[in-house]
Amino acid sequence: MPHLILEYTNPPAGGLSDQELMHTLHTAALETGLFDEPTIKVRLRRYENALVGGQSGDFAHVTIYLIDGRDKPTKKRLAIAVHDAMRSGFPDNASVSVDVRDLDGEIYTKSQL
Repeated sequence: MPHLILEYTNPPAGGLSDQELMHTLHTAALETGLFDEPTIKVRLRRYENALVGGQSGDFAHVTIYLIDGRDKPTKKRLAIAVHDAMRSGFPDNASVSVDVRDLDGEIYTKSQL
């Protein structure tokens, strides 16, 4: 765990590929020291159009899902690390944001082969 989901409009200036974007997020999460590498999952969702401040614009937003139990300072440290990586990956986007969400550990279910 975690799940990192990047939603964004246009690819970043400099032409980072989807694989490079996912690797950027993966590395940012791993370097926090909070997770074992095999547990980090990254997905991308690209949108063709978006309004930012009521006008057509570009954005990049990462939602991070974690099993509940981590304190706010830990979640904030994770959010800042991912935000810094995204800011460098999307230098021209006016809107770059990160949110950390808790999953209920008693309900969350997964299987892995």
